[in-house]
Amino acid sequence: NIHLGADDTNYFIMDTVEGQVTAQHNCCPQNQVTAFTITTPGLFPFDNVFGEQGGGDWYDVGISGPGINGIVALGDTERGSPPVYPIGIDATDSDADGLIDAWELAQNGIDDLSQLSGSLANSVTGFSNVQGQDGWQHGYRNVTLDGGGTDYQPGDFIPFPEDAWREGQSQWRLAPGGAPWTTLAAENTHPNGTNSAPNEEHWTVRRWTADADENVIINWTTRAVNPNGDGTTGAVHVNGVRVDSATIAGNDTAGVARALAASVSAGDVIDLVLTPQGLTNNVDGSDGSANSMTIEGDFDGDGSSDLAEYTAGTDPTNADSDGDGLLDGDEAAAGTDPANA
Repeated sequence: NIHLGADDTNYFIMDTVEGQVTAQHNCCPQNQVTAFTITTPGLFPFDNVFGEQGGGDWYDVGISGPGINGIVALGDTERGSPPVYPIGIDATDSDADGLIDAWELAQNGIDDLSQLSGSLANSVTGFSNVQGQDGWQHGYRNVTLDGGGTDYQPGDFIPFPEDAWREGQSQWRLAPGGAPWTTLAAENTHPNGTNSAPNEEHWTVRRWTADADENVIINWTTRAVNPNGDGTTGAVHVNGVRVDSATIAGNDTAGVARALAASVSAGDVIDLVLTPQGLTNNVDGSDGSANSMTIEGDFDGDGSSDLAEYTAGTDPTNADSDGDGLLDGDEAAAGTDPANA
């Protein structure tokens, strides 16, 4: 016998060689009895789901039968219950993308680990003194010399030279001291304005190069660190074309955190830039800032990343998991449940 008790509801289900055993307890008897028969021994998987609506705090699952002294808690082997072993999913993440392999391969149409992608790139953890490591390059755009404009050619990007790495500060800095102020650290960064030597406008650039064709979600942040200037502008460019931007007031140490969807091909570049353009001018006074960018895969192109769908329990291969006519990403942005029509 399975014995269920609770101050609300229980639902017990177990698969055996002889068939499925189910027991349901509706509020609120302390001993709801369900008889079952097993003639073939074995290890059988079971679940017990406890439901609560009114603020209660207890449930019991017991067992009785041959060799058991009365009614004992399921798993109480000292009093005769069969042992209970927790069943856990294999948490292996072979490609280190933040998605468990078993979850990836369980999705419709997914037969290898390259199709779904959790975290593709992270500008903070990917920052280093090695250009090209993990797809990241660090450098700047010389707006004064390349003809200017909001958009630019990908080739206008200038990687910091090897001797611009400042080991003591763990940062790239074009000059060892003083102007130009063109600087990139793991998060901190500073552009250069035409008011500073050599009287050139420099945008700092964190560049990531895609190694496959895929839909992605770009998450980016920019904020002021030195709260005394006129502000800066943070922006995202794909192959030199601006796709999002925000001007940050000089005293805005909270800044912005934004996300956008994009489709990229192998070899495409995504740049996170910081410009000296503030609220009223583009001089670089007190422009010390911080920015970051993460890039996540979005297999079904619904605006919700594979990693977000893994967390939310939605289908990363179906743009409308609950079939209500709304994209999962749109529902998540609106605060509705993309898993519930």
